[in-house]
Formats: sequence, structure tokens, C-alpha cells
Amino acid sequence: MKSFLALFFTTLLFSNLSLGQSQYFKLKIEIDIPAEALPNKSQIIISPEVTGHPFKWFAFQHLKARGNAQIVPTQSSCHLIYRDSTILYKGQSAPENIKPGTITIEVIDKKGNSESSTLSFKWGEPIRYYFDEDKEQFFTCTATYTVD
Repeated sequence: MKSFLALFFTTLLFSNLSLGQSQYFKLKIEIDIPAEALPNKSQIIISPEVTGHPFKWFAFQHLKARGNAQIVPTQSSCHLIYRDSTILYKGQSAPENIKPGTITIEVIDKKGNSESSTLSFKWGEPIRYYFDEDKEQFFTCTATYTVD
């Protein structure tokens, strides 16, 4: 019985040591919203995905919208930062080979109607999402990452 327990704890110790070789992939998305850019009473949900891995969604909304998302001031510009992380296990893509992903943006208007768009992004390059055809109302997302 003692040899079994010794073998069990040795195996547990070495498996934990191998987990220590894992790295964390940390996604960061900076969102810049100009003054008066959000449609009245709208809510925006952002869902990022990198190399087939979906990250937690993030939501923000107009001051007068119903919901519990982060409220964005409408009279001045706003800068939001989204962060999430996941573990890169041994054997997954090397950090320098991580390809850019997509951001799905869902806009829910004051009547509850929803419109969704999926945009591809490149690391460090801003992408713009336009709310109108005249391209006057928009916000910008810039995705970056680090590996620790």
C-alpha cells in the first residue's frame, strides 16, 4: 500500500511540474468610442475568437439602454479595455505562430432588434465597426496579445 501511495504522489508531482511548463495567452482588446457615436439606447456585445478558441464576451451600452452592460458616456469619447486569458499547453501553437482571429459584434437596438457582424483582425491593427451607411457613427477595436 505504501508503494502505491508513493507512486501516486510521485506521478501527481511530475504531472504538476509538467503543467508548470504551460504559458498563458493573454488577449487584450482596446475599444475607442468617439463622442456621440453610439446609437440611442443600443447595446453592443463583442465576442472574440483566436485559433478556434472562443473567449468571454464583453458588452457595453448607451447611457439610456436597458441592460447591465458597461455604460458608455455619450457626450465624450471613451476608451475601454477588454482582457481575457487562456492556457497554452505544451504542443499548441508557439506564441510567435498565433494567428489573428475574429471579433463578432452584435448590436441590439432600442426595439430589441439584433444585427451581428464578424470581422477579422490583425494583431495591433485597428478595425472599425460602423453603425450607419454614412460611416459617421463607429467604434474602433485593436487586438493585441502577450504570452507569459
